[in-house]
Amino acid sequence: MSCPASPPPTVAHAARPAPPPVVDVGRSLRTPWGNLSTFLLGAGTRLPSAVPGPAGEARLAAYVLGATGQMLLRTTVEGATTPESGTLLLVTHDSDGRPGAIEAEAVAPAEVTVFDIPLHALSSPVAEVVAAARHPVTTAHGTASVLAALLTTVTASAPAWASGPGAAARQHRLVTHLYDVVDTLVHERAHPAPPPDPAAQLSTIRWWIEDRLGDTSLSPETVATAHYLSVRRLHQLFARDGTTFGAWVRARRLTETRRELSRPGPPATVAAVSRRWGFTTPAHFSRVFKATYGRAPSTWRLRRPAPGAPAPGQEERLSASAERVACNDASSRSRSASAPPGSAVKTSMTGPGLPGSG
Repeated sequence: MSCPASPPPTVAHAARPAPPPVVDVGRSLRTPWGNLSTFLLGAGTRLPSAVPGPAGEARLAAYVLGATGQMLLRTTVEGATTPESGTLLLVTHDSDGRPGAIEAEAVAPAEVTVFDIPLHALSSPVAEVVAAARHPVTTAHGTASVLAALLTTVTASAPAWASGPGAAARQHRLVTHLYDVVDTLVHERAHPAPPPDPAAQLSTIRWWIEDRLGDTSLSPETVATAHYLSVRRLHQLFARDGTTFGAWVRARRLTETRRELSRPGPPATVAAVSRRWGFTTPAHFSRVFKATYGRAPSTWRLRRPAPGAPAPGQEERLSASAERVACNDASSRSRSASAPPGSAVKTSMTGPGLPGSG
């Protein structure tokens, strides 16, 4: 008689912990016209949905990703991406609170500021709002940077807006002003300005650099930031002109140093000239100067004329001019001596402002 097989031992599986909840950090302003809040998202937590409004009301939420943590975005257009801190997300939510084209989840605990409003509160067409909400928006410049700064600043001081005399009127003015900024951003994204002419853009950049040639911190990054460009785009503009950013800046600096070393007057030291035009060390300056002009800057400086002396080549031109005048005078005197008494003599001296000059 065989014994019945014993049931296999059961293995206890630890229950998977639920994602940490969304924590309101206490900086919130809730009004009939829109809501501002800052949340701390635990790892694995999705962005909080817009606050539900009346039945059938679609809403728009603007999220500003904080400086801490990391988010994973999933968009219907670009797939999964990891945005930089400070990125702005515009997310439409239908009447059931379901998000539109963008979903985001915290990879590590992250702080997020949220501004959610009724979609119909905006003057922009709904189709334009939906189109603007398909991509993350950089806040490095433009209206997006203004909106992100306003949202984070106002939310940080939310308690000051929440109560006190006239609080409702102040909240209404504040939120409706934010509507206008959101509308401006949507319009910018729906109707982008035509790209500037590359030649004109490069000319503007070059003039800007000319004013700062002596700045040793001048770099592709500082120039690109000042002109709201990516560094890649800046290099493309210089490449279209057959050069590079570094080569052009170096050539301009060398031209100015050569000009200064050739100028009459009390001599400046090579070190002082190199510093004045943005070279970090005299040794580096001397190397590139000699490689470009075939002489060290110290010997180039010795060629400069003394104060008051004619510039190179000017002495020969003055001598030749004086010789021509002397010959003309001698010829005139000779003709006067040989002419009959009382006859008129026409001189051969002609020139601007003299008789006979054409």
